[in-house]
Amino acid sequence: MCDHRSIIESVNPRVLILFGYDDEAELVDNPIEILIPKRFCKSHIAHRESFVQRPTIRSMGKGRVLLAKKKDGSEFPVEISLSHYKADELKIIAFISDISERQKIEREVDRLNHELERELEDRTKEINRQNKLLRSISRNFPQGNIYVVNRDYEIIMADGMLLRQQGCNENTLVGHSFVNRLNKDLRETIKLNLDAVLDGATKELELEIDNKYFSLLAVPLNQIGDSEVSRILIVELDMTSSKLVERDMEAALQKEKELSQLKSHFVSLVSHEFRTPLSTIFSSSQLIEKYIDEASHSKRIRHTNKIQTSVSVLNNMIEDILSLSKLDEGKVNLKIERFDLYRLCQNIIGDLKSIYADLSVNLIGEDAMIKSDPKLVKHILSNIIENACKYGKKGGEVKVELSNVNSHVEVTVADNGIGIPDEEQKNLFDRFYRASNAENIKGTGLGLNIVMKYLDILGGAINFESEQNVGTSFHITIPKK
Repeated sequence: MCDHRSIIESVNPRVLILFGYDDEAELVDNPIEILIPKRFCKSHIAHRESFVQRPTIRSMGKGRVLLAKKKDGSEFPVEISLSHYKADELKIIAFISDISERQKIEREVDRLNHELERELEDRTKEINRQNKLLRSISRNFPQGNIYVVNRDYEIIMADGMLLRQQGCNENTLVGHSFVNRLNKDLRETIKLNLDAVLDGATKELELEIDNKYFSLLAVPLNQIGDSEVSRILIVELDMTSSKLVERDMEAALQKEKELSQLKSHFVSLVSHEFRTPLSTIFSSSQLIEKYIDEASHSKRIRHTNKIQTSVSVLNNMIEDILSLSKLDEGKVNLKIERFDLYRLCQNIIGDLKSIYADLSVNLIGEDAMIKSDPKLVKHILSNIIENACKYGKKGGEVKVELSNVNSHVEVTVADNGIGIPDEEQKNLFDRFYRASNAENIKGTGLGLNIVMKYLDILGGAINFESEQNVGTSFHITIPKK
């Protein structure tokens, strides 16, 4: 930092390292030209006098590449950004960056580019595009603001691209509290961190304000001779764009993980659930060939029934997978018509009684006329009622009860079967999920997931109560129209 005559008043420790000085006293009270090669001093004096007459903000990367001089006389390239503020007199702050390594890297990149151009001419345009992008990123400072605040958090200097975009300037902010400009829920946190900076610490925070993300870096500023920090330098950067990109990448990664899990589940489903029905069909068809006389008629019937049952199992699994695909693609087209829900339940139960002959399946209720998609409703109720039969106790009872309630119909399906373990009930409607006590009973783990989604489409709902080894009751709500 220099005064209006460009006499150095203070430097940070990095300056001493950068220029090879041992002590701040070697630089303080010297003109800034002590850090500039002698051949440029005369022209620099004219430039800085012009700057004093009309001080402006010059951002990093927007100025020219300059040469600086170390204590031992060696020179190195730098980029310089300038800022200023007025106390009793004009103060000039210079931020200096050594770009030697960057220039070395750029020269190496250029050398490699030339080699690649000679060897791979068809990739020249792509390489040049990448180089331009990298240089653009390295030479442009992110959008942000710089504040200097005192021990009472009052702003004594403020400037930055974000402020100008918001129509603010230093005159409208100086004297106002930096903390009080923030949302109330952030003020206490900011105060605690700024207090730590006043004790000599450096703090870096990430804030979310009105769906925007900001990074704050706060560092202490000491006046020469002062034993305590009198001011705080705060650099504010708008990180919204990078945060949104990060969020999109996380969402894409999560979706990729879910797709991978679905693929794994599907492969497992195909390999395990399809194998047994196919084996049954194959073995039964072979045995039928042996039972050719009239006396073997009952045996042929038994094996044809096995084939039909296995084909039905495979068909149901394929239907589930196709239904799931249509749901995911949003291709479920409703065909609304008026029908009797009670009669639909009668037909479903009639079909199931031939399969689960050892169970008592009873329908209780009365006619319930509704206006909905009969195909979807049949899929929903068939799945729930068949599950009650499948997981019910052998020789037990399944009750299906219909109740007309105002604008909707409630269907309760209860069994006295194996039930669902308490700790697993929260996962019951997840895709491919099957309870641990049902692993030996055939199923895809897709049915309830599809049922829930179909009910969402129809404006209905589903819930249940269950106790392991006691039974399960499902409660389905379907709008009448």
